[in-house]
Amino acid sequence: MSEPPITAGPDILFVWVPKNAGTSLSKWLMPELGMLKLKTPDAVAAEFSGCGAVTFGHLDVSALVAASLVAPAFLTGAYKFAVSRNPFARAASLYHYMPRRKGIERYQGFAEFLSILEGGVDPIGLYNVRGWSQCNPQARWLLDRSGLLVDDVWRVEALGDLAAHMRAAYGVESDPPRSNLGDYVPAQALYEDGAAVDRVRALYAEDFDLLRYGRDPADMDASPPPIRRRAEIA
Repeated sequence: MSEPPITAGPDILFVWVPKNAGTSLSKWLMPELGMLKLKTPDAVAAEFSGCGAVTFGHLDVSALVAASLVAPAFLTGAYKFAVSRNPFARAASLYHYMPRRKGIERYQGFAEFLSILEGGVDPIGLYNVRGWSQCNPQARWLLDRSGLLVDDVWRVEALGDLAAHMRAAYGVESDPPRSNLGDYVPAQALYEDGAAVDRVRALYAEDFDLLRYGRDPADMDASPPPIRRRAEIA
């Protein structure tokens, strides 16, 4: 008797914004959904069949489509989601994270870090990471020419909501593992200087606008705003 045909799982795209618990979420969904993690154009070309659950890491999804590595039909039919983070908390996380990367110039203090960002960072593109590209606003991964690229933007501050959705819609049985979001010194300490607050507001203005986080760092520990849905923006 012949073996039954192997069927692909649900078409799902996780758009992985840097420093938003993506490592924890990919480790959670890879065994649950058979999600592929393809972080280079060569890997996408060789391993992505055009269906199933996948994340392309920090690659620019629009650039993958333009390069004919991902079909527009997949984006049309797949459930596409991302996870956002309070811009103040994300900036603090990037500040602590970037010195751990090879080839990154060292800086002395948060003010100097912000000065580097204000000087401009590498754009996102057909690469997982280039220079300071991880420090781009979250919106650069979430928007395309038509508007919001994904169907839902969940909140890293409320991952239980994402877990409940994945359980109800796709039968995911486990909860996401603990992320490393709280492993750094409290972000609030970096914003005692009002100038730093204004600079982060300016650097990530498009994230505050798109994701509707409060512009006061004192609100970082408050309940996050509701998820953003493509249907409500279109």
